[in-house]
Amino acid sequence: MLNIKTIDRALAKYIDQTRQSDPSCAESLAIYGALLKEAAAIAAENTTPVVQWSEDELKAVLEDEDKTLMQGGQIVIDPAHFEASLRRMAKVFLASVETDDEARKLCEEVDWSDYATASLADLAGTDPMQYMQAIVELSPDENVLDLFVLPVVGFTLRAFLDASATHASQRLEALVPDTVHEERRLACPVCGAPAAIAAVVETPRNGNIKKLYCTCCGGSWKFERIRCAVCGTEAVSDLEYVHDEADDKHRLHVCKNCDSAMPTVFAGDETGFCPDVENIYMSRLAGFWEEEKSRKEAEGEA
Repeated sequence: MLNIKTIDRALAKYIDQTRQSDPSCAESLAIYGALLKEAAAIAAENTTPVVQWSEDELKAVLEDEDKTLMQGGQIVIDPAHFEASLRRMAKVFLASVETDDEARKLCEEVDWSDYATASLADLAGTDPMQYMQAIVELSPDENVLDLFVLPVVGFTLRAFLDASATHASQRLEALVPDTVHEERRLACPVCGAPAAIAAVVETPRNGNIKKLYCTCCGGSWKFERIRCAVCGTEAVSDLEYVHDEADDKHRLHVCKNCDSAMPTVFAGDETGFCPDVENIYMSRLAGFWEEEKSRKEAEGEA
């Protein structure tokens, strides 16, 4: 859930850690952290009722990965409120980044009403992935789309989905025993987006479990410890953790079968854990993984 205090603590911790050692990561934490905090503020002010999906609907998405909760029960997004929130988020973003005059002018010329029509608001409340694809098709300038429009839209959308997704995830978690092995969903049961990050967390009675987290809607769900969260393979020979020797809590769960590297935090107690900030922080491992792959190829291990 978007909790401003949790976000602030996590941002302060990682910005302080990376300010000298990794200025690029510190800058990303500052920029996207500002958007994340604004999303938390918008979410806190949102008066739309939390969707109460039935237990039958919850069980159905656990059994069928082609189904999502949002397809069966829309999260209502008011177009006017959404447009105002997009404009608000855009101002925060432009205040957080340094751009040249030409790029800033292009960003300031974006007409946010194009992304908040009644039909698009309905789509965002039922299928966020399709909504984001529609946004891509609406934006002719790729640079403005990638660097400005998509972050603004993504963080704003999250603010409108977070409360319902968090509530549904808590109810779904209660339906899935920690100790029962079964193939669990790869995609988010609430909105259908792929997991952005994983964490190994403690449980009161059953040791550690793995959970996947969706940064599109804020959903989370239990997952198998030894299984790729991207392609689903359980072949132990294809899976391994890699990490910087200086930090064994932040790892990449690497799969040879699909060549993916899922960011995974060995978080321990989930209290105070902020997957959104962790996701920003762990982007720094992308360069580490490229170097690791090059090393393995040179040694004939890949």
